[in-house]
Amino acid sequence: MRETDRRSMLRLGLVFVLTACLSATSLADDANRIQPYPKNPYFWQYKGRPVLLLGGSDDDNLFQWERDKLAAQLDTLVACGGNYVRNTMSDRDEGNLYAFARVGDRYDLGRWNEEYWRRFESFLRLAAERDVIVQIELWDMWDLTRDNWARHPFNPLNNVNDTAAESGLLTEVPFAPAEGPTKHNFFHTVPELENNQRVLRHQEAFIDRVLAISLPFPNVLYCINNESGEPPEWSRHWAKRIHQRAKEHGATAQVTDMRRREDITHATHRTVYDDTEVYTFADVSQNTGNQIRDRRLQYRRLLEVRKYLADAPRPVNNVKIYNDNFGGAPKFLRNVFAGLASTRFHRPVPWNGGSRGLALSDEAQRILRRVRTFTNSLDWFALEPRPDLLSHDEGVYLMAQPGRQYALGFDGSGSVELDARALPGPAQLRWMKMGDGEWIDGGRVEPGRVSLKTPEDGLWMALIQVR
Repeated sequence: MRETDRRSMLRLGLVFVLTACLSATSLADDANRIQPYPKNPYFWQYKGRPVLLLGGSDDDNLFQWERDKLAAQLDTLVACGGNYVRNTMSDRDEGNLYAFARVGDRYDLGRWNEEYWRRFESFLRLAAERDVIVQIELWDMWDLTRDNWARHPFNPLNNVNDTAAESGLLTEVPFAPAEGPTKHNFFHTVPELENNQRVLRHQEAFIDRVLAISLPFPNVLYCINNESGEPPEWSRHWAKRIHQRAKEHGATAQVTDMRRREDITHATHRTVYDDTEVYTFADVSQNTGNQIRDRRLQYRRLLEVRKYLADAPRPVNNVKIYNDNFGGAPKFLRNVFAGLASTRFHRPVPWNGGSRGLALSDEAQRILRRVRTFTNSLDWFALEPRPDLLSHDEGVYLMAQPGRQYALGFDGSGSVELDARALPGPAQLRWMKMGDGEWIDGGRVEPGRVSLKTPEDGLWMALIQVR
């Protein structure tokens, strides 16, 4: 046995000891963990209370940040009403650390870079202290293709553990993640596919270390991939492993997978929606992608997914809103008023001129603050999307508990007729403009068909409540 193989086996043993030790530690009371809200499982519950997840951040792998900078970002998020961040286990940006120890000009997959893991644990602790929910993505496909793969420790050219021949892996991956399976067999190692145990042992050790650190925290959601088109067997293997590790330690994990195709009603997404055994929520982030230029189509697909899940309702998340086409603000509003459980502004992408997301910019903070104020002004978790009560859905979206409360979002100036015949009597209409956040009294509304028109240009929210 080579020395590197001996270290790999030792490292694997240490990971399993570490995960086993979790059962002897004080895991968060399972009832206080993030989980579907029993009274309306399209939403989340945290610490026993329903919660709407709203967020934005300046990066998608915040755990890589220095502690003071990270704490300041989380404080800013919380101050404007945010409570939700994305964390890919990513390592491709300048200055990022890899999970493995460097040995000369290569890496040893049998030895950890402990600073990587220290930062990860510190990040989760800082987020938990602020009641910020973290959606972890285990495998970021973009880390493992093109130039990023050329320098990655998992590439056999860059580690001391396996040669290319021994691992069977490609040494060059000149293509981007795709909507369907690729030749990149790093994503085919699981027993249900190629059963490449030589590589899988390193992959499983990495995931087990992620879980050993993250499972004690009550504020964590798990997503297997970022934009995967690879075979569903790959994703399912890791989803089952998460549940296995969580069960061993008396915890319940919330797991999904993010598929790459932008049409969230496509069959590739249904591999997640249909697999209720391992996937406890959905992520529809690709619905805001740059190929979808019809705002009604974006909205209607969200409702189609919700309807598809009706027999087994689960939260539907959107962990990244792209700023392309119609802008991030209208998409954020559209998500909220389609009844999504979470919505978050994507980071600015450096190689795209910083235009892909509003991140935690001043504009994003303003929107987060307005939407949080608005949704806190009513019993949001008793509502459901009801476009059938509107005369049209062109730029206006309705969440309602008919006869009690109606919440409308306008992604621009406009007018609509609302069927409010279920009202038991007069109700109060109030408007809020996204720009300044001031409430405007809209007067009294009587039961019947109500004509509503935004007071002026811009993004607006309207609230009708029985007093």
